[in-house]
Amino acid sequence: MDAMFRWVGKVITRYAPVVIIVLLIISMVFALMIPKVEFKTNLNKFLPDNELVRANERVNDFFGDESIVHLIYVEEDNSAHDLLTPSALREQYDIYQTVSNMEDIVTVIGLGSIFDELFSILEGENYTGFNDLSDTQLESIKPLFSGILNSSLSIDFINQALPPEFQLTIDELRQLVDIFFDKEFNYNAPEPKLKSTLVLVLINGSLKTTIIKQITEDLRTSITNDDYMQLTVSHTGGYVISSDLDEASSESFSVLGIVIIILIALILLLTFRRLSYMLIPLITLALAVIWTFGSMLMLGIEFTVITVAIVPLIIGLGVDYSVYVSKRYQEELRRGRNISEAIENAIGSVGTAMFLAVLTTIIAFMSNMASDIVPVREFGLVCGLGIFFAFFLTITFHTSLRWLIDIKSSRKPALQKENELYLIDLGTSTASRSVIYYPALVMVVVIMITIGGILFGINVRTEFNDKDFLPSEWESMQTQV
Repeated sequence: MDAMFRWVGKVITRYAPVVIIVLLIISMVFALMIPKVEFKTNLNKFLPDNELVRANERVNDFFGDESIVHLIYVEEDNSAHDLLTPSALREQYDIYQTVSNMEDIVTVIGLGSIFDELFSILEGENYTGFNDLSDTQLESIKPLFSGILNSSLSIDFINQALPPEFQLTIDELRQLVDIFFDKEFNYNAPEPKLKSTLVLVLINGSLKTTIIKQITEDLRTSITNDDYMQLTVSHTGGYVISSDLDEASSESFSVLGIVIIILIALILLLTFRRLSYMLIPLITLALAVIWTFGSMLMLGIEFTVITVAIVPLIIGLGVDYSVYVSKRYQEELRRGRNISEAIENAIGSVGTAMFLAVLTTIIAFMSNMASDIVPVREFGLVCGLGIFFAFFLTITFHTSLRWLIDIKSSRKPALQKENELYLIDLGTSTASRSVIYYPALVMVVVIMITIGGILFGINVRTEFNDKDFLPSEWESMQTQV
């Protein structure tokens, strides 16, 4: 294998410009796919591939998917601190109408729909619509509603006007109140006040995930606090949280990328003290990330919340290969080798060791392919590809660009011995002296730490909670809580 990498070194020194051009063309092809990158977190894909899940999928395929639940949380925002005032009820009815008129909405259940139905029963043929009701009529609903709940009035007159399948008992009506009304609501009070309630929106569950997410976003943009004076609204639900996960992933992706690049650039600059030794590894890593994302799109792998971890892994592990090659290259220069010989010897001497390290790392990531959870399998595959791309581009692109810059430069390559950073030098010297003079003590300390890790590791639980992926201050999380 050493001979193979020495042959690679010879190819690099003879055809470096051609290698760079070919790799840049391939990178451009992958880069053209990058604008298509879009986070599409689907929490259902985190379900394992087992018989229980497959049976559930077969039932849904045969009978149709259930409706998707979207919740609108409504709170009072008026001087009366009550959602049962005429003006607050009218605004809640407006929410009901706005949502009901949206496409692919199956059902909307809330005070607007409930009281609309109740008035249609009370008014009978004289009922012309909720918006035509006077304040006096709307105010009459509160004592009527409270009277039914506290059993001072009979519910029979309502059930007589409803089909048999929709008739309710007092207990069932109270259960609905417990679901849709806040816990402080007391229907036995002389003047009961409602401070918050829920509007339950059921979306057609047979639609594609992207369409359902778009509907939930349309709901959030259509029902906002700017439209109402008597109440405030907020949204939550499984697909709302998935959309927020995508947004959080996109933001984290950008922030992590910038922070990692800055830190690695600083470390490389302090270590090698030459701008090219900082820029070439960063360009190489950027190409590795582009190749990885392009491969994901070609393989049809969706970008999810777990994808955010791929970039730090590729950059964090991939930069090592550039450091190994650069350090070995500088050692060869100090031994009096010319630029071409130094490149060939550097690739030949560290290529095999790097390949074995890459191989074991890829195997470790590929072990995730045994998982029953689809995103975990895809994560392992993509990380394995990313690490290989980082190694391959370091051996080819990085070394070709290094050779081309140094061979064309009027400035001599780094021949002097570089001074190590103080902390690195102190750490390595301390570690080496400890191993040489106190081997038994080092082994005891390592064994004790390992035992402690095993004891604590036994209590580690494997669990997934979508709430852990989102900041607690997000509206969808606060509303759900």
